[in-house]
Amino acid sequence: MWRILSTLWDTGCRLMCPVCEQGKLFSTMFKMNKTCPHCSVRFERFQGEELGGMTISVVATTTIFLVGYFVTEVNTGWSTWVHLAIWIPFALIFPVLFYRYSRALWITFLYLSGSIYWDKETYRDTNLTIVDAFFNRQPPDAPSGDGDAPDDENEGDKTPF
Repeated sequence: MWRILSTLWDTGCRLMCPVCEQGKLFSTMFKMNKTCPHCSVRFERFQGEELGGMTISVVATTTIFLVGYFVTEVNTGWSTWVHLAIWIPFALIFPVLFYRYSRALWITFLYLSGSIYWDKETYRDTNLTIVDAFFNRQPPDAPSGDGDAPDDENEGDKTPF
């Protein structure tokens, strides 16, 4: 139980990668990274997985809207129009502000269910180990980047045919 709550806090509230807890989930306010910038784990593997985050957002918005409406209706003497003037803007603004957190909570759910994991196949061709990738090291056979000519003679040819 502690692991679940800890992961919910680390990923959901801090918007960090659930695997390494260091990479950021979002690059901008509304653009989620496809992979973790630190450990390169893929966040969403299948088409349509963002619907889970949308569902969390809709459920949270509806719940807060209805509970807030009924609590203020019982405890105040406001007319229905005053309630609507308060709660309709809330229902329009809250999902926009809660978007990142709902997506992060869904990513946490996917991680805890085993759907987010390290891809070893991605690094098979580069001889990069999991430890090397975690610490952002280069594989042993990586080019030094000192401006040498390309290894493949066709790599310099930019013709499309």
